[in-house]
Amino acid sequence: MVTSARAFDQTVRTPAGLLGGLPTAGPAGADPAADQVTGDAVVAAVAVRPADSLPPGATDPAARATVDDLSELIDRTLLTYLDGEPDIGPLVEAITTRLSPDPAALADVFQLVWDKSTVLWTRASDDLMRGRDWAESGALQLGFGPLGLLAPAVYDLAKPVMATFAASLPPLSEYPDVLQAAYRDMTEFAAGVEEGLSGSGLCELSFYTEIFDNLTASVQQHLVVANTVIQAGMVAGLVERLVGDLLGVVALVLLLSSGPILVALICFVVYSMWQAGQEKLAHEAGAMLATAAAQPFVTLHSATVGVDLLFQLGRILGPIIFDILLFAIGEEPIELAVKGARQATRVADIFERLKPFLPATKEAELLIDRVAQEGMELLQWFKPTLLHYDTALDDVFLRVLTLDGSDTILRDIREYVEATVEGDAVHELIRRMITAVDQMTKQQVEGLLFLSEHRPHTNASPKYPGPMFGEINWTDVLEFAPGTMEGPPEELFDLLGAIAPRVLRNDSGITKVIFDFAMGGSNYTGASGALLAAKKLITDNPAALLRFEVDDTNRVIDIVTYLIETVQQDDEVVERLVLDLIAEVKSLPSGVLDGRQRSGLIKQMRKDLVRHATMGDADLDRLVWLLDPRGYPALRAKLWVMFREAFDAERGNIAKLVDLNRFRQGLEDKIARDILVQPYL
Repeated sequence: MVTSARAFDQTVRTPAGLLGGLPTAGPAGADPAADQVTGDAVVAAVAVRPADSLPPGATDPAARATVDDLSELIDRTLLTYLDGEPDIGPLVEAITTRLSPDPAALADVFQLVWDKSTVLWTRASDDLMRGRDWAESGALQLGFGPLGLLAPAVYDLAKPVMATFAASLPPLSEYPDVLQAAYRDMTEFAAGVEEGLSGSGLCELSFYTEIFDNLTASVQQHLVVANTVIQAGMVAGLVERLVGDLLGVVALVLLLSSGPILVALICFVVYSMWQAGQEKLAHEAGAMLATAAAQPFVTLHSATVGVDLLFQLGRILGPIIFDILLFAIGEEPIELAVKGARQATRVADIFERLKPFLPATKEAELLIDRVAQEGMELLQWFKPTLLHYDTALDDVFLRVLTLDGSDTILRDIREYVEATVEGDAVHELIRRMITAVDQMTKQQVEGLLFLSEHRPHTNASPKYPGPMFGEINWTDVLEFAPGTMEGPPEELFDLLGAIAPRVLRNDSGITKVIFDFAMGGSNYTGASGALLAAKKLITDNPAALLRFEVDDTNRVIDIVTYLIETVQQDDEVVERLVLDLIAEVKSLPSGVLDGRQRSGLIKQMRKDLVRHATMGDADLDRLVWLLDPRGYPALRAKLWVMFREAFDAERGNIAKLVDLNRFRQGLEDKIARDILVQPYL
């Protein structure tokens, strides 16, 4: 977490840039027609308490005026936090000496501190991130820094103020109705947490009862600060969770255009649970959250009763709700303490329960749409199969669920199953595919995902019935009959996984290689050889980038490798691809050539030699022939002789392009060092 504002741009600490127009607690609408979501908009629409909600304001006119008089002092106090040198003393003294022990007045002043903190950290974050991208390295630490600095202010203020006022506050029965309703909601949430923990089996039941008693006692003693302190804890917990440069965090932040918007939406979930009329939902939410993540809630048992326990509760709730969102969109493996896949699928139910607590704003709708489209519906689709097999498939599904790219894997399985089978056969096919993925190595899973991105097309034939123009995905490959392909599915996935990071993403030639492997059988040979050859090229030069089946004026080249070169172009430094190597792959495992094969290979050699002479490759440094290692020992010497024949046949053309003697010397040098013709293993 960022601990000092001195790590920030100095402009952020300018009072005029931060305090100008800071609102007090109350509604302020965002422009619904605005194209760009701003931090200020979400503070107005989400984080700032509406006028008619908890708490309603001071009932004593004198106390209300005193709360308003504290506004400027609150501003100055919060700036000390943003500056990294917090000084809460003057504000504590002003509250304890100038406010009467009125529950509504106290709640109002703490809400005012929270609202101002939210506005201030949002503006500071927006200023820091202006002109920057949230996906940049270190951006999360920078953008969430102000939140981490300001979140503890409410907590720091609550401890001394409540130490002064708690004993003199009236009984709960004399609190305003909305505060009493909030107490009932919080108590029901605590009861739900106890219920959810009871099924975890981590501790004795009496342990959870003590957590319930401590939590409800903390709420009862400090109800006027409970809402804001819990939210402050949420922000502190979220900042601790968010500053790890996680891809999922970046995805959600970019979706909402602002880090503070994401945090405000998550905080609003809990804020809304404490509102009147939400007792049943609050109970269910507490139970489901504790069921999904029992271990964090257990830490409440050791927390000091009172403000500290409420703050700790917030630090638990923020990351849990955030993890549910990440899990839902498939960006991160779930970090909750789930015990099996059946429990993991409950995350879908939890989110459905949390949706009513999100505000009816454009930002919340964006988040809900993303979650619904990319995660929850998919997760729910697999649940009937898990129930069908009782618990036998739970651990397998959970392991698949936590793989990188699990969202793609599960979507591909669903797509294939829905197009292939119906009824109870669905469960068996899902089980078979999930189990197959679970048994794969990490490299094979990477190859599977690569194939999903590079699906070849095929026309139907008597041997391969199906649509006249359909895609082949990894799911099809898994289900092909033995002998249909050039090798087993695992071999294809393994070879693709080995080269996937180095294949140029716009390369369509790789789809032909995949097609040849998957659909070839005895009709095609050499697709596995091409992949093995590519693997060797990367092993020899890890910086190489690959393209397959590259069209050339003379003939198709099997593999071309490139390197990235940094050059100065005009006034800027740019990167460009530079040709590194042209590789021909030959699958001749017998080591024997008939006359037709020999003639064909010499023809190819002649074209290769002329091509490289045309390119100015006078030393032939960019040419290599890679052979099936089974035929390499018997063919090596024969191919040397054939290359010399090809050179003699084309010497006249070569002499017009490069120095003939140098070219011949280059050829002889490559033959002598045994690098012109090599095995691909």
